[in-house]
Amino acid sequence: MQDHLFTCPQCRKALERTTGDNIPPDVMAFRCPDGHGYFFPAGELKKFKEKNFKERLEFIDWWVEYMKKHTDKEWSEQQKLLIDSQHS
Repeated sequence: MQDHLFTCPQCRKALERTTGDNIPPDVMAFRCPDGHGYFFPAGELKKFKEKNFKERLEFIDWWVEYMKKHTDKEWSEQQKLLIDSQHS
């Protein structure tokens, strides 16, 4: 799939292939150089959503197992550290 075939529907400029912390490397995504948005070729957004959903479920499963194996005091301290780290 050639990147230059995609243009922004608003300004018609060529879209640029993009990556990011929230876009898995195996998902193809493009962005408008003028900031009109992010665009996914057919099927890529679905792949992105499915992968994101699977990763979230895996994290929930991991956290449930952690909570089962550790005392309330241990896991609540870990949770506090995580929450506090998001506010600093």
